[in-house]
Amino acid sequence: MNIYGIYLDDIARRFSGVFPLEAAGAIEDHPFCSGSESGKLELCIRLSGKKTSMKESYNGVEQELRYPNVLIKVPYVERQYVLEHPRDIIYFRYRPELLESMSQAGLISKPYAWHFKMTPDISSKCKEAENLFRHPKVNGIAERLDLLAISLWELLLLARDNEGDDDMSDAEARIRRVAAYLQLHFTDEVDLAEVARKNGFSERNFFRCWKRYFDMSPADFVKNLKFTEAERLLSETNIPITRISEMLGFHNAGYFCNIFRQSRGMTPLKYRVSTNKSSKN
Repeated sequence: MNIYGIYLDDIARRFSGVFPLEAAGAIEDHPFCSGSESGKLELCIRLSGKKTSMKESYNGVEQELRYPNVLIKVPYVERQYVLEHPRDIIYFRYRPELLESMSQAGLISKPYAWHFKMTPDISSKCKEAENLFRHPKVNGIAERLDLLAISLWELLLLARDNEGDDDMSDAEARIRRVAAYLQLHFTDEVDLAEVARKNGFSERNFFRCWKRYFDMSPADFVKNLKFTEAERLLSETNIPITRISEMLGFHNAGYFCNIFRQSRGMTPLKYRVSTNKSSKN
């Protein structure tokens, strides 16, 4: 189990106007445990687990949720849980006395727990948060996480309010779960056959089911995620292209430049020159 946590309550903020976090962090392979809790004000994102779904009860009402899912912990709701399998989570915790003001801001409303589809926007912000958790000495860490948490919270609420997949089949739910995993780990070396197996697919059946819901192969899906992130880094930062290639999991910068050009119609350097925001300021 890996834990990355930052206590932020005693860090002075340069700017005001955003709800300040008390603490934030990530837990990989959260261990088996059970219990109950209340009194917290927290946004908890359960990214993945060893099973396709999990069960919890809120004030005595049981609910089953597929991964990925999110829970808004509010102080007056008691949560009973039994963790029967490890799972990966991200959390953003606030002081309970912020409940009323955050409710008035539209951030807290029922239902408090829901499944969501992992979109590129949500995935990008989750990865940004995980990166900040691993580098707590970054300048302005508190302000960055304050803003990131609210932005992510709003995206998840919009996903909840627009959700219409209650009739999703078990096969689709598992395929979407694999896709969500790829969106979070596209910079890593992923053993796709192993990920498919953990989600109940044989390798052959996985590819057949994948084609029902996506118009590109898993390899092209991951490649497109890499190129989309490359575009963001090229346009918003001055990170060297060789470093961007490494960050995205390419071992050869020349190869990265070649396939980027094939996909986007121009080299990474030309793309940066035409879009880089920092060079235009």
